[in-house]
Amino acid sequence: MHLFDAKKLDRLDDPIRAEHIPINKIAAELCLKDGMALADIGCGSGLFSYAFAEFIKPDGKLVGFDIQQACIDHCEKKKDPNNKHVSFILNSPDKINAKDDSFDSALMILVAHELSEPGKFLNEVKRILKPGAKLALIEWQMAQTKNGPPLSERISPELLEKYLGNSGFSIIKNEPSGEDHYFIVAEKQNK
Repeated sequence: MHLFDAKKLDRLDDPIRAEHIPINKIAAELCLKDGMALADIGCGSGLFSYAFAEFIKPDGKLVGFDIQQACIDHCEKKKDPNNKHVSFILNSPDKINAKDDSFDSALMILVAHELSEPGKFLNEVKRILKPGAKLALIEWQMAQTKNGPPLSERISPELLEKYLGNSGFSIIKNEPSGEDHYFIVAEKQNK
């Protein structure tokens, strides 16, 4: 398991990172619109939380979840006091602090490779999503890239698909995304 070092949070705020993540494409795949409830799981520095919050305002809500208090504090420091539709919550590595069926969609951007028990955690993600809700995941390709963790700490798209399927998600899309990443969209099955 590779856990991001919170001492390097400022690196996560580099705007160049947003150029490598297809924000508009993800928003379109999730059908984001005003009034939706969106979970950013593993929000890190909040760079993507604030970007995706734009698609669901003024009446939607975005909740960023992270297991590191330093990340939550960093996100809160950047928050505009008038921005009432974005919040950040600390959770444990195996439990998301949210009610069942409370989100319309969720994001996990460069998070799955950090999970010690991906199947167990994806069950938690499923629990907080409404029936039919979509989950978008971006992960590191299984190839040596200039950026990202060592190959031994990455998760293959095939293995991630397997975990998702075992957790009650159906795969809608699994494709490369730029030079470094792949992109999966999954939907919570109505079971």
